[in-house]
Amino acid sequence: MTRRQQRKTTATAKLGNLDLLLFALRAELGPDWGCYKELIEGAAAAKANGENISAWVDQTKPLVQSTASQFAHEGVLFLLGIKVGSEGEMSFPI
Repeated sequence: MTRRQQRKTTATAKLGNLDLLLFALRAELGPDWGCYKELIEGAAAAKANGENISAWVDQTKPLVQSTASQFAHEGVLFLLGIKVGSEGEMSFPI
């Protein structure tokens, strides 16, 4: 397998994982899905522009109340490369 094919496979796998998490969140959030999607898109755009994303991430917290949605949300943030927490570590509910 050439180097180019390896990169394409990795990118595809990452996109697939993100899609699964977003699908789970859509099912869990119901009518709040649209708001969540806009906030995550805004956070990703802010990160791409080098802006502070903490406000975007903080606004998603009230939407992800259940353990399943919190876990999926943390996965979305991880796959998008968004670090959460005071030391850059993500916190999972126990």
